[in-house]
Amino acid sequence: MTNLFLKAKHWQLFILIFVIPMLLQFGLFGMIASSFGDGDGNDYNKSYELIALVFKVIPIMTIFFSVIYFGWFWSVAVGLDKEIPEELKLNLGRFKASLIFAFSYIVLIMAVMSFLFPRLFMMLGMPYTIFGIIFILHLLAMFCMFYNLYFVAKTIKTAETQKAVSFGDFVGEFFMLWFFPVGVWILQPLINKLVSKEDDFL
Repeated sequence: MTNLFLKAKHWQLFILIFVIPMLLQFGLFGMIASSFGDGDGNDYNKSYELIALVFKVIPIMTIFFSVIYFGWFWSVAVGLDKEIPEELKLNLGRFKASLIFAFSYIVLIMAVMSFLFPRLFMMLGMPYTIFGIIFILHLLAMFCMFYNLYFVAKTIKTAETQKAVSFGDFVGEFFMLWFFPVGVWILQPLINKLVSKEDDFL
């Protein structure tokens, strides 16, 4: 599975992680918008049913495409670790824990979104303690995501240069990972090149 992500073309990842989800979301929201007619009861009932469908489908879509997105991160970090000299290797264990936590948080939030609709307003009556826990988990997930971006960017740059690097050396890679739809067109060809060197060596 790791090799599939490492050897995938930039346009393939772009379509899988960005284009398809966007088209599906536009299609769903387009259906909702077109369901509003003259404003009679049937139209509102139909719209409500479609919105309920969105709250069921989007979480599933989000989790599915998160698997691909996080799978790519995992594959780049683990796969390119083999290209890094022993004395420069990064802490893969910490990265894996961070990635798993961030992904688990997304799954949790999507599950909550899916199962609570149409009772979302009931959340207003939830204890502040639960909101506090969710807020803390959200902050931790955000921190993990930034750390994941940092780790993968550093891994790419270290594998490319074969020397110790500072944040200033891979800040470009960091922001290209952050703005994935643009960055993948630049980063993935580089990743393909680094992996092909290993294949040539073998």
